[in-house]
Amino acid sequence: MFSADRQPKRLARVLSSLPSPATVAAVAMYVSALAGGGQADTLIGPQTVSANDGATALAAPPTTTRRPRAGAGTTAPSADAMTSFQPRPLTAIAPGTHVGHEPPDDWSHLISFVRARLSTGDVDSVPKTVGYYAKIFNLVMLADAKKVESGKYVLDRVGVGFSMEIDDQNTIVTSATQDQFGGDLSLVGRSVLDGNMDAIKEVRQLARTRHSMLIDAPAVMLREGEHREMNVRYFVWVFPANGNIGTVVWLVDPSAENPATRLPEAAIQLLPPNMQEDRQMNVKADKFNLLGIPAKDAFALVQIPQGKAYEMSESFHRFAGLERYDAASFAKLTSAVAETLRGSK
Repeated sequence: MFSADRQPKRLARVLSSLPSPATVAAVAMYVSALAGGGQADTLIGPQTVSANDGATALAAPPTTTRRPRAGAGTTAPSADAMTSFQPRPLTAIAPGTHVGHEPPDDWSHLISFVRARLSTGDVDSVPKTVGYYAKIFNLVMLADAKKVESGKYVLDRVGVGFSMEIDDQNTIVTSATQDQFGGDLSLVGRSVLDGNMDAIKEVRQLARTRHSMLIDAPAVMLREGEHREMNVRYFVWVFPANGNIGTVVWLVDPSAENPATRLPEAAIQLLPPNMQEDRQMNVKADKFNLLGIPAKDAFALVQIPQGKAYEMSESFHRFAGLERYDAASFAKLTSAVAETLRGSK
């Protein structure tokens, strides 16, 4: 049994060991489908560190090119204040933030910078405007690790947003703020961006502690030639000793009644730091009506984000597909991630 007051310490030990209306609708549907998977440009393998106290070893995230920031204050947030098992939206990255191959000044780590493109399916049937706006907007996910008075690091926040290139810099924007930064979007562009912002509101934090966070990103996935609604699940953790950030992702099928059958793939993916992702999308012409308006599942991700594959352990299968978590089940998931990362596919 796991008590609430002992749980953060137990997790810390585990972690420290490691333009027509139809066109507008089509564009918005396509770009809003980006919350889910693709291919990394580069891969950096993980390092593993044995636990000093014999706890389950969790892979230490690869060394990053940027050191984590010290906190604005030196007092560590309490474990209770940073621990939650209630689903909630992620932090929105502030408009005007500049992003690229490295994290911006207000964040310690870039988890992923996503460029998308239509690559498979009925590509020729889609209006060119869809491809145009797909190249304009990029999905960004950031993390922030902060050093506290103990000299250790905590995972302060994870945030998402959409960027566009303005004056040769990728800048986080919303439809309400893009003009002040020089975005100069048309009515169609602003409508698409509004749709994007609505989509990332569905990306939710499922659970978190001082050192880790579990995130669900709803996505339409290409599975056996069909478009199916699924969740791309992210487990993000900080290595307390040095502030490095690690991210693993896997696919969850929420329609399966048995948690043990909600994992349609056999491997998780350990993402490289500062991931620059080429996200490939599939389109189906029969998902458009006579007016050219797409159904919500007209576009689908070809695959989840790709990094280094690790075959799922038996315990991972038991705990990685749950709908909700409490302190005990989240601790078991954390241990299952550690066990999975000990062996490569």
